[in-house]
Amino acid sequence: DAGAGRESSGVSLRFGERLEVQDVPALTNDLTGFSRQPNALIQVLRGVNLLRHIHPTIDFGGSQFVVRTTDPTPPSRATTVHLNYIRGGGMVFRTALGADESSAGSLLVDTAMQFPLALDDAGWKKTGIALTSLTPVPNSSSLKQGVLPHLVLGAFDIPHVPAVYGAPLEEFEKSLDVNLDGLLGSGLLAAFRVTLADGGRTMWLEDTSMADYVAPPPSGGTDVPEGPPGAAPQVSPPTTKPVAPPPSTTK
Repeated sequence: DAGAGRESSGVSLRFGERLEVQDVPALTNDLTGFSRQPNALIQVLRGVNLLRHIHPTIDFGGSQFVVRTTDPTPPSRATTVHLNYIRGGGMVFRTALGADESSAGSLLVDTAMQFPLALDDAGWKKTGIALTSLTPVPNSSSLKQGVLPHLVLGAFDIPHVPAVYGAPLEEFEKSLDVNLDGLLGSGLLAAFRVTLADGGRTMWLEDTSMADYVAPPPSGGTDVPEGPPGAAPQVSPPTTKPVAPPPSTTK
């Protein structure tokens, strides 16, 4: 956070006094706006280029953020989503927005977005929903809303997904030089336990709403629960190493 007069530099991050991530390039920014949304002091945002190197599991329902030194064992009851990354580190994946093959589209993950899903003209066309059927979003002069019959994430077919039209997607596409159909927010990912593996090229989604679900035992290096992450642009890969436990006495 730029509030304390910090400057951009490389930093080290320590998780749970057990794992340290070194040589992380850090950008300085005013995070006041991010602190206002959750009504909590936000001093650090962690971006996807960092997450790709700490093999994380993000469990919104369980209020856990787990980091590891190596990839974990694939969960026994999870679907796999293959990820790609565009210039600047943006996470993109392919999905089905409608019922036929022509509905395949590309979504950019934007965890700062308050809506579960935002689609542009092409994205809504692939859903088969006419823009004229959308209704205005309360207290918004530019956004309209509708409900997708379903959205496919890996092997999961998610019914009744709320989505909006009118978000500034063209700004993302121009700045990133990529053609997108929409943005996917953390509100939709929060329904799953999310694990990144294979350098962030693979995302495992676990349906934590299953009544008979039993979480697999931790594996694949040092697992360290921590608070929920944020999202911010980062550059170049950091290095990770285990950290020895702190001494029981102080000087």
